[in-house]
Amino acid sequence: MSHPHHGLRILAEKDEKLHEALDPELLRECHEGWAADTDHFSPWTQNTLESLGVVYESVEKNFETLICGTCTSSFDVARKAIAANELGYWGGVLAINQTQGRGQRGRTWISPAGNLYGSLFWPNLPPKWQTLIPLITGLCCAKVLESKGLSPSLKWPNDILINGRKVGGILVEDRGGDVLMAWE
Repeated sequence: MSHPHHGLRILAEKDEKLHEALDPELLRECHEGWAADTDHFSPWTQNTLESLGVVYESVEKNFETLICGTCTSSFDVARKAIAANELGYWGGVLAINQTQGRGQRGRTWISPAGNLYGSLFWPNLPPKWQTLIPLITGLCCAKVLESKGLSPSLKWPNDILINGRKVGGILVEDRGGDVLMAWE
């Protein structure tokens, strides 16, 4: 099925190895804010979501944002979509939780439901620029938080802090020229 718009794609199909489908009940259980949004947009049907510009079905070529339920990691889902030419540059994957998230130096990262985890597919940049991606992204995130009245700071190489406590992190991974940036 071809859609005239590109944008948000909710993954309604399960991938046995990588991710669960996302459904309204799963969102409702994860966070009270998401429960309110789920109720606001109900009934969550193909027609209702399409009227908002959201597609709820399997992946279509070059979508900008893919959203899934529980996944191994947003990196893994993004890598599969990139390999299948389903995710273009600046496209991303959002997940409500990750079972095999990873942090700096490959450390295991616990990613419980209630937060939002994502990966962004960057265009192929010269290596000297790739090292700046966490800093550039952290600065952009800090500016958004400042616009909301918060006072964030950045801790090299990849943490966003508010009042000295970590509220987010950024990780960059390059495999064969495909650069992904993940955040939590």
